[in-house]
Amino acid sequence: GAQPDRAGHETLGVLGAGAINGVFWGMTPVFGQRLGLAGMEIALLMSATILGGAVLQWPIGHLSDRFDRRHVLIFVSLTTAAVAASVAFIVANGNHGLLLAACLYGGLMFSLYGISVAHTNDHLAHGQVLEATRGLLLIFGVGALSGPLLGGIAMDLFGPVGLPVISAFMAASLALYGVYRMTQRIAP
Repeated sequence: GAQPDRAGHETLGVLGAGAINGVFWGMTPVFGQRLGLAGMEIALLMSATILGGAVLQWPIGHLSDRFDRRHVLIFVSLTTAAVAASVAFIVANGNHGLLLAACLYGGLMFSLYGISVAHTNDHLAHGQVLEATRGLLLIFGVGALSGPLLGGIAMDLFGPVGLPVISAFMAASLALYGVYRMTQRIAP
């Protein structure tokens, strides 16, 4: 049976969020160049993704405050993976709809960190929050360092389509880990 939920394993969500964010920030301009986009088109791609993050942060955060954060994190991770996979399809078929998909992707992908941090904070006493936040930022940074490396390898192996594919893989892996952890512990 599932055990009581304890802090400690939630850090994988922050690591995954860091890696997925690192892929975006570190490799999207290179991705755009490999697609043959002009400088302004790359700027629009980046801006659309960031706009999506700004627009969807509140509703996704609201959902995570009302429902079991683990369910919301799994749903957002799976949806992030699905949208990243759709970006791979869009890239393979001529880039039509790329900005809209990027906007949705940003709204989902940028939410992963906040949900993971909130989930961790659900398990902490008031005096533990500052120390945990320091540790979570470090873990996010490690993920952010690894993301561009993985994205670069994926694009070297598969071309531009490798970037959304590696992002989809990381987000799906995060969702699967969340499902596994739910079988190991009960909600707080």
